[in-house]
Amino acid sequence: MKISGIKISLILVFLILFEYIYAQNCTPQPNICFDSNCTPPRLALITDPNISFCQGLSSTITLDLNQTSTFDSFYVYWCDGTFDKYPGTQATFSHVYEGVNETTCADLYSLHTITVVGRQFCSQGLSCGNASTTIRVQKKPIARFSFPNQLCYTKEITFTNSSCYVDEALPDAYIWDFGDGSPFSNQKNPRHKYNSPGTYQVKLTVKSKCGQSEISASNTLNITVVDQPNAIVELSSNARDSIVCIGDTVTMINKSNQWSNITWTFPSNNILTDTSRWKLTSDIRKLEKRTPIDTINKLDTIRFIVLQKGTLR
Repeated sequence: MKISGIKISLILVFLILFEYIYAQNCTPQPNICFDSNCTPPRLALITDPNISFCQGLSSTITLDLNQTSTFDSFYVYWCDGTFDKYPGTQATFSHVYEGVNETTCADLYSLHTITVVGRQFCSQGLSCGNASTTIRVQKKPIARFSFPNQLCYTKEITFTNSSCYVDEALPDAYIWDFGDGSPFSNQKNPRHKYNSPGTYQVKLTVKSKCGQSEISASNTLNITVVDQPNAIVELSSNARDSIVCIGDTVTMINKSNQWSNITWTFPSNNILTDTSRWKLTSDIRKLEKRTPIDTINKLDTIRFIVLQKGTLR
């Protein structure tokens, strides 16, 4: 009895190690679980070259019950680092092959050798049956695109498509939503012009056909469309006719659009140096004492006092 107990314990330890090795390496290990201490094991799979295995969708393999004996359990090693355990009464096994984040487009198919191991325990020990089949898994499409960094709303933008595994035989293999309510485009690298500046969500959906199934994938990026810069300065009412009196305070307000990088230019080598004709108001100087000198170019409002007649050009 002790010998039988030691034998069964060793078998269980061996099986645990076998499960780990098999799931990690995918390649069948020789001389592992070929025991036949019980009824001579028989195990076979139904192979059909027309079966499609699609990444991201459930795929199924089936036992050939006419050539498979009775087992207590089945272990299925999917050759992607995973395995599943099933009861001996089950004859179909399903799995979803997930995609990896590929940086470049490679082969459309990946090969996987699926191995099914059946186990039957008896008083004499263990019997195992093994069956393998190599399948092709079609990769699901990947949506990728890019666009120029500088985008003006008055100009056409070209979107560059770098998607992978797309079935271009489909009429809607590419579906572009430009995010501005305009009609969708089915072109691979479309050109588009926005009618107003703003931030838009651009969505690209790509499709492929795998067997009788249609698989799609999408990618959404934000695109910021800008206007041309437009410098506008609004003068205080007393200066709108370009004539002011000595001692008047003139206010200039920046009304340029948000895409204008403003710079105030004054008739002096140093914009903070008063001249004989004008001087900046005290509130501007107080602001400048608390901030770096060049921040005057970031101010929206400049006020100065006219000291003598003449122009400020």
